[in-house]
Parts: sequence; structure tokens; C-alpha cells
Amino acid sequence: MKADFEFSLEDFRKIPRRLAERAERGIKRLAQRILNESHKRVPKVTENLYNSGTVNVQGGGLDTEATVRYTARYAAFVERGTGLFGPYKKRIYPTEKQALFWPGAAHPVKSIAGQKPQPYLKPAFDESVPLLADYVFGER
Repeated sequence: MKADFEFSLEDFRKIPRRLAERAERGIKRLAQRILNESHKRVPKVTENLYNSGTVNVQGGGLDTEATVRYTARYAAFVERGTGLFGPYKKRIYPTEKQALFWPGAAHPVKSIAGQKPQPYLKPAFDESVPLLADYVFGER
């Protein structure tokens, strides 16, 4: 009984191209999944934050880069919190006046504790990234 296995250098040249195509497709799918998962978590008070979510893909093949971004000016404050609950862990005081005031406030106030974080993007990222290998090499 005889067993033959034939191959050519051309067969091996196809591997980098196929890998690059799969990597690009996987990165694009992963970025869209992160956006979709973050949409499920984002607070929807006015829909502005939700609607500001975007995916931007640059490059191609093995050089593909994707960015998932929320462009609402307050997006980072919602994600990370403010004041005592934010990255600086300090109360919020006025910088130009003697008190803080905003529409709907009962009265001007000297300081506020801030807003607790409502993470939506990082949890979506952490949940989705392990799927990258499946998106590139698997059949998902």
C-alpha cells in the first residue's frame, strides 16, 4: 500500500493571505459585537449616549485596527463615574462660583459627591475579546 502527499510552495503562499483575510473579518466582527453588547448595557435616559456609539475600522489584513467609541461628551463620566466615585475620588466643588447649580436643583449647593460609574463599554469588551480566536479560526 502506498501513501502519497503532494504539496507545493504555492500552497504555503496562500496561508498568509487567508490568515490576513480571516484576521480582518474577525476584528470587524469582534468590534461590532462589542458595540452591540455595550448597547445592551448603556443607560438610555435620552438615547443620546446610545446613539453616539460607533465602530471605526482602519487598515486591512493583519494590520486591521478597530475602535469602538461613544462620542457623547459625557460618555467617559458615565463609564467611569465622577467625584468620589470617579478616578480622582474627590468631591466636586465649584471652580468659578461659590456654589453649584443646575436646572432642577432644589437650591445651589457647595459640593456634590458625584455620579457612580455605570460601566457599559469595558464589560462588553471583557466579555467579547475571548471570542476573537473563534472569529478568526472558527466557524462562528
